[in-house]
Amino acid sequence: AGSPQFTPASNACQHLMPAGGLGPQTTPQQTRTRVADALSFARCMRAHGVVRFPDPNGQGELTVEMVQDQGIDVHSPAIFHTVQTCLPPSHGALTLAKVRRALNDAGP
Repeated sequence: AGSPQFTPASNACQHLMPAGGLGPQTTPQQTRTRVADALSFARCMRAHGVVRFPDPNGQGELTVEMVQDQGIDVHSPAIFHTVQTCLPPSHGALTLAKVRRALNDAGP
């Protein structure tokens, strides 16, 4: 973005980018699906003994910080095992790769 060619190129191609260059926009149905999938994951986690596992926010986001704020040790092998058990109910919204990336980015 710091290159002198970036702004003219960006302006010239803006009509090709979703939502005028603001990035992909989700439809209300996509948001409802994401919330439902994340909620299924959260319910599974609670059903498997992680009783304080939080629900996702209204956009279907469920961050490591939200989980840690509930006093849950996200680096615990038992928690990771439960996460693996509960990935299928998320219908692909959460994957092992996404979880590992989030945990690697998380603090202690």
